[in-house]
Parts: sequence; C-alpha cells; structure tokens
Amino acid sequence: HPPSKILHPMYCYHEDRQFNYSPKILAITKNDKYAGEKIMENLTFIFIIKFDSFERQENFIRVLTYVTTNFPVSKILIAHEQTTPFHRTKYINRLLEKCSTPYAAVWDVDVILDPSQVRKAVELLKTSPLVYPYTFPWCNVPPSCKNMEITELLENTQKLADKNTFESVGGCFMVNVAEYLRYGGENENFIDWGPEDQERAYRIQKLTGKPLARVAGPLFHVWHPYTKETTGEQPFAKHNTDEYKRIRSFTTEQLISEVMTWKTRRGGKLMLYQDSSSIVTVPYIEDDSRSGRLGNK
Repeated sequence: HPPSKILHPMYCYHEDRQFNYSPKILAITKNDKYAGEKIMENLTFIFIIKFDSFERQENFIRVLTYVTTNFPVSKILIAHEQTTPFHRTKYINRLLEKCSTPYAAVWDVDVILDPSQVRKAVELLKTSPLVYPYTFPWCNVPPSCKNMEITELLENTQKLADKNTFESVGGCFMVNVAEYLRYGGENENFIDWGPEDQERAYRIQKLTGKPLARVAGPLFHVWHPYTKETTGEQPFAKHNTDEYKRIRSFTTEQLISEVMTWKTRRGGKLMLYQDSSSIVTVPYIEDDSRSGRLGNK
C-alpha cells in the first residue's frame, strides 16, 4: 500500500515540510532508447520501504520518477512497513512470489544508475539467477548534488566515487524470479538491516558454482541520514552477523539442505541444481506455477 506520508507523485510531505521537484530529475530523457523495448515488459521493480527520515521520502519519490520515466513498460510492486523490527527479507520474498513477470529488480529507495545498465542486466538474467546491474565505483551523492540529472552524475562519477568501496553487493540486485527462488530466495533469518546482501551473493555463488554476474558501470547512492536501525547498533545486529557466519560455515551439501528448510517452511517446492545432472527436489504443496513456488524445470 502507498506510504501514508506521500499524497501525490509530485509531492512529499513530512510534518510541516513540503518538497516539490521537476519530473525530469534523474531521467536521461523520456525517449531513452531502452525504455520502450519489449524485454522491459518482463521486469518488475520491487521496493520495500520504511521511511526513517524526510530525506528517504524525498529519495523514494526521485527514484520512483526515475523508474517510471526510464522504464514505463515495467511493473512496480511496493511494500511499505513502518513497524520495528523491519523484516525486509520476508517482504522481498512475498513480493517475488506475487511477481507476474519473469524478472525482478529489488531496488533501494535511494539508488539510481544508467538505465542502459538495467537493460543489459535483464539480458543476463536469461542465463543467471542473480545479476548486479553495476560494478564499480559506488558513488555517494551529497545533498549539494542530489538534484543532478543522471547525465550530470555520470559526468562526475570519479568525483563522487567512494574510494573505499569495491564492487559492493548492496543498493540493488536483479533476479530471474523462478531461478532465484529455486536457490532459496531471501534468507528470512535476517531481520532488519544486516549482512543479508553479502549472504545472498555468497549463497548464489556457492550453489551455482559460478562467479556473480555483473554489468559494468557505477551506482549512485543518494545521501540520507543514518539511524541506529540501519547501523551495527540495531537490536538484531549480532543475530544477523551470526546468521551470516553460520551460512558461511556450510559445505555445499549442507547449504542445499539448509535452503530446503526455508522453502518447505513456506509451503513451496524447491529445486536446486548446479548442472543438469544434479537436481534435488523435496515434496511440496501444489501451488500455481507463477507464484514462485516453482514447478518442474
């Protein structure tokens, strides 16, 4: 359901503050050469949002404008939750299961990148369960630059680059929905923010036996203040760190067994495979094939 504080696509309200901006912000052009391609109809953008600051609300409106302008034929699913703890991994799984397109882009509310990188990532999803539509650098966009168009940001990539970040796995990721759910989907043992991004990347590499698929290009992260919930001070920080260490301790066979329990707990079917001669299945409750419960490959 829509965020309660957002009353109109062009305005963002927070208490007595109002923000207004031009719809051209963060759009290359309304006629971006990739925007109308048929393949983008196969993509759904997924946003899991929790507004802990006015700036996050501003950023979400900007990013939503970026998506609807550059990818008008793609679908959008939004889950909005203000409660604590914030069970982001669970919401992602539920929206993936509701997804009506073969591909999905799970997007943070403060991230943008060159639209051509997204299109290239969709192509890679034909053969990869998980794709990152960027590599390096990770660029931090300060408040003074937050209204720059994407073309301006790209021109200033080196100035904005965070020299301490190398090929991050946060911000956004894209999945072949059926294939990603075969590998377990999101690990719902993670609650609130934590190393779930690192766990996701590690698990997919471990189970596929292949390096991560990535598209060359920068990612731009628009500034927002950080709270205790988004840092190591949040209550589940140790729990989440221990979960990541637990996953890292598994052999491939143990990890397959672990992921099976996630799917059976959710009442679905699991098929994990590393090649066509190695298929593992477990009993399941029949479900419609597009829900993410996974019929036979």
